Amino acid sequence: VARAAVRALIARGSRPEDLLAALGPGIGPCCYEVGDELREAFGETGQAFFRGGPRGKPHLDVRAANVTQLVDEGLRSTSIYHLAECPYCRPDLYHSYRRDGKGSGRMISFVGFKH
Repeated sequence: VARAAVRALIARGSRPEDLLAALGPGIGPCCYEVGDELREAFGETGQAFFRGGPRGKPHLDVRAANVTQLVDEGLRSTSIYHLAECPYCRPDLYHSYRRDGKGSGRMISFVGFKH
Protein backbone atom coordinates (compact mmCIF):
# COMPACT_ATOMS: atom_id res chain seq x y z
CA VAL A 1 0.00 0.00 0.00
CA ALA A 2 2.79 2.46 0.89
CA ARG A 3 4.54 1.83 -2.43
CA ALA A 4 1.36 2.46 -4.43
CA ALA A 5 0.63 5.69 -2.56
CA VAL A 6 4.09 7.09 -3.22
CA ARG A 7 3.98 6.10 -6.87
CA ALA A 8 0.59 7.81 -7.27
CA LEU A 9 1.98 11.02 -5.75
CA ILE A 10 5.08 10.90 -7.96
CA ALA A 11 2.90 10.36 -11.03
CA ARG A 12 1.16 13.64 -10.14
CA GLY A 13 4.40 15.58 -9.87
CA SER A 14 5.62 15.05 -6.31
CA ARG A 15 9.29 14.41 -5.63
CA PRO A 16 10.04 11.58 -3.17
CA GLU A 17 12.56 13.72 -1.29
CA ASP A 18 9.80 16.26 -0.57
CA LEU A 19 7.30 13.73 0.78
CA LEU A 20 6.55 13.09 4.44
CA ALA A 21 4.91 9.88 5.61
CA ALA A 22 3.04 9.21 8.84
CA LEU A 23 2.18 5.72 9.96
CA GLY A 24 -0.39 5.52 12.71
CA PRO A 25 -0.89 2.72 15.17
CA GLY A 26 -1.19 -0.67 13.55
CA ILE A 27 -1.12 -4.26 14.66
CA GLY A 28 2.42 -5.23 15.56
CA PRO A 29 4.44 -8.34 14.87
CA CYS A 30 3.75 -9.27 18.49
CA CYS A 31 0.12 -10.01 17.57
CA TYR A 32 -0.26 -10.22 13.79
CA GLU A 33 -0.40 -13.96 13.19
CA VAL A 34 -0.78 -14.79 9.50
CA GLY A 35 -0.91 -17.88 7.32
CA ASP A 36 1.96 -19.33 5.35
CA GLU A 37 0.28 -18.19 2.10
CA LEU A 38 0.95 -14.56 3.05
CA ARG A 39 4.57 -15.35 3.83
CA GLU A 40 4.86 -16.95 0.38
CA ALA A 41 3.26 -13.88 -1.24
CA PHE A 42 6.05 -11.68 0.15
CA GLY A 43 8.65 -13.77 -1.68
CA GLU A 44 12.23 -14.35 -0.67
CA THR A 45 13.12 -10.69 -0.15
CA GLY A 46 10.15 -10.16 2.16
CA GLN A 47 11.05 -12.89 4.63
CA ALA A 48 12.78 -10.34 6.88
CA PHE A 49 9.32 -9.03 7.82
CA PHE A 50 8.28 -12.31 9.44
CA ARG A 51 9.13 -13.95 12.74
CA GLY A 52 7.95 -17.10 14.40
CA GLY A 53 4.95 -16.85 16.68
CA PRO A 54 4.26 -18.68 19.90
CA ARG A 55 1.83 -21.09 18.18
CA GLY A 56 4.17 -21.90 15.30
CA LYS A 57 2.52 -19.58 12.77
CA PRO A 58 4.39 -16.64 11.23
CA HIS A 59 3.89 -13.12 12.57
CA LEU A 60 4.15 -10.20 10.15
CA ASP A 61 5.78 -6.83 10.87
CA VAL A 62 3.56 -4.60 8.71
CA ARG A 63 5.24 -1.41 9.94
CA ALA A 64 8.71 -2.58 8.87
CA ALA A 65 7.33 -3.62 5.48
CA ASN A 66 5.74 -0.20 4.96
CA VAL A 67 8.86 1.70 6.06
CA THR A 68 10.98 -0.39 3.70
CA GLN A 69 8.60 0.29 0.81
CA LEU A 70 8.66 4.03 1.50
CA VAL A 71 12.46 4.15 1.61
CA ASP A 72 12.70 1.98 -1.52
CA GLU A 73 10.49 4.53 -3.31
CA GLY A 74 12.85 7.37 -2.40
CA LEU A 75 11.62 8.81 0.90
CA ARG A 76 14.27 9.66 3.44
CA SER A 77 13.95 7.60 6.61
CA THR A 78 13.99 10.90 8.53
CA SER A 79 10.78 11.86 6.68
CA ILE A 80 8.86 8.85 7.97
CA TYR A 81 7.07 9.36 11.27
CA HIS A 82 5.24 6.66 13.12
CA LEU A 83 3.49 5.80 16.31
CA ALA A 84 4.75 2.30 16.95
CA GLU A 85 1.91 1.09 19.12
CA CYS A 86 -0.05 -2.10 18.60
CA PRO A 87 -3.83 -1.58 18.93
CA TYR A 88 -4.30 -5.26 19.74
CA CYS A 89 -2.06 -4.84 22.81
CA ARG A 90 -3.68 -1.56 23.90
CA PRO A 91 -7.44 -1.99 24.34
CA ASP A 92 -7.36 1.03 26.63
CA LEU A 93 -6.39 3.28 23.70
CA TYR A 94 -7.34 1.68 20.38
CA HIS A 95 -10.00 -0.28 18.56
CA SER A 96 -8.92 -3.57 17.00
CA TYR A 97 -11.05 -5.63 14.67
CA ARG A 98 -8.72 -8.59 15.13
CA ARG A 99 -9.09 -8.39 18.90
CA ASP A 100 -12.77 -7.36 19.21
CA GLY A 101 -14.41 -8.61 16.00
CA LYS A 102 -17.20 -6.89 14.07
CA GLY A 103 -18.34 -4.85 17.04
CA SER A 104 -15.06 -3.00 17.34
CA GLY A 105 -14.86 0.72 16.71
CA ARG A 106 -12.99 2.21 13.77
CA MET A 107 -10.02 4.50 13.29
CA ILE A 108 -9.65 7.03 10.50
CA SER A 109 -6.70 8.39 8.54
CA PHE A 110 -6.22 11.24 6.14
CA VAL A 111 -3.81 12.45 3.47
CA GLY A 112 -3.03 16.11 3.04
CA PHE A 113 -1.37 18.08 0.28
CA LYS A 114 0.58 21.28 0.70
CA HIS A 115 1.31 23.27 -2.44
